[in-house]
Amino acid sequence: MKKSLLLGAALCMAAGAMAQIAPGEYYVKNVETGMFLNEGFSWGTLAVVKDYPCAFEVTATSDAGYVFKSRYGYFKPENGEYYMDGNSEVTTYLEKAGDYYYLKTGGQYMTLNEEKDYLTDGWLQSLNMCETILWTVNQAAEPNGNKSTWQVLSRAEMVAALAAATPQNPVQSAFYLKAGQIEVNANNNISSWHYVKNNEPSEIVLPDGGWFGHGEWSNKTTYAWCENDAAPEDCTDVVSQEVEGMVPGFYKVSYRAVNQSNGGETPLVIKFNDTDAAPTDWAESDLWYASAQDTMAHNVETAEFEVKADGKLSLRMEKTSKAGMQNRFAFKSFALYYIGTSSTGVANIDADENAPVEYFNLQGMRVANPEKGIFIKRQGNKATKVVL
Repeated sequence: MKKSLLLGAALCMAAGAMAQIAPGEYYVKNVETGMFLNEGFSWGTLAVVKDYPCAFEVTATSDAGYVFKSRYGYFKPENGEYYMDGNSEVTTYLEKAGDYYYLKTGGQYMTLNEEKDYLTDGWLQSLNMCETILWTVNQAAEPNGNKSTWQVLSRAEMVAALAAATPQNPVQSAFYLKAGQIEVNANNNISSWHYVKNNEPSEIVLPDGGWFGHGEWSNKTTYAWCENDAAPEDCTDVVSQEVEGMVPGFYKVSYRAVNQSNGGETPLVIKFNDTDAAPTDWAESDLWYASAQDTMAHNVETAEFEVKADGKLSLRMEKTSKAGMQNRFAFKSFALYYIGTSSTGVANIDADENAPVEYFNLQGMRVANPEKGIFIKRQGNKATKVVL
């Protein structure tokens, strides 16, 4: 009897080490860096951590593991590193690590690769990446502290985190966008952008670096290219996407876009709801594919806009195209940061006992009269989690 009890207790402990989550949409955030697991750029597929969140569709398997699928594919352990282009489903196991998780795939733990950061790895430095990459992700036989520790965050938890945002401490919210990045192996996200050219639906072009002779593979298909040199008449060409269900308030956006303005005759205006913003203008007479890439790599523009109570964002790029001229612009990425209910242009509320108190539930929705439960309490610029 005693042996049976001991065996049962051991089995319960073993089962308890394997964590369980409900199937759904998740984001995987590294505890060491605070950055999200994403596709990288070794042949367009190496796994990296980036500031930009990447959504995973997570489904349970019969052996208590999970299948993580992004728009790039599945986790693929290979040659000591992790890739995200696998066509075959690979089971990933979650092991509890305090409040976080270890991710184990292919018998190895996912961990940061300390020997490949964007400062020392020549491949990752390439200008066509147009963004900062901190670490690649490789396999380890044993966990390595926070380098191997991950948060697995549901979309509801990502939304709930916005309640703590202030203008001084913005919170990443790019998960709202249907397509915030144009990347080597993620070009299907272009389908989330709508392109109207010469007043007709059109397709966005992916540049082929080899065609123009400056041609390594890494120069290809890394950004969206829009040209209307053969415009039969003056018109406004538009690239857009519509987003719904956002938490109302103010957002900061950083973006990489470049426009051939032809001396100001063919401007490009970027609109975030009612807010107009400008791209990087190209001063020369001819915006070519390589110059667009290099200009975006060196220039990040920022703007601030408001999402009203309807929770909608209309993101539009409107190019004035003229007949008989080169009409060209390109864009790479958009990243959103929620800054709260006050903008950086408005005097901040003092976080003292006289400041008004607001409560939010864990889904980020404001609660007028909170009763029992866990809430985010915000007073001025200070946000705390409270139990009532």
